[in-house]
Amino acid sequence: MMLSACGNGTPDYDATGTFEATEVIVSAEAAGKLLRLEVEEGTKLKAGEEIGLVDTVQLYLKKLQLEASMKSVETSVLILPNRLPLPNSKLLQRKGKRSG
Repeated sequence: MMLSACGNGTPDYDATGTFEATEVIVSAEAAGKLLRLEVEEGTKLKAGEEIGLVDTVQLYLKKLQLEASMKSVETSVLILPNRLPLPNSKLLQRKGKRSG
């Protein structure tokens, strides 16, 4: 049995090696829907350079909701002592009745 192959036995490349890449993770400072992204893969960027726009309306509305909740809690804490009788004041009233 005879085997044959195409080519003259020399490879079509003239060099071999290992490629290394620097992987960079890009993240937004705020969560939200990405409205615009103006960068192509391979573009060199400077630190802090803006390349897109994130819709932060939902984040802003959540902030307003949390601020309103905090204000409500603060108001409740201020009103609460006026609504509840203090245990010491009842005790003083009872002592006053006995001596009177």
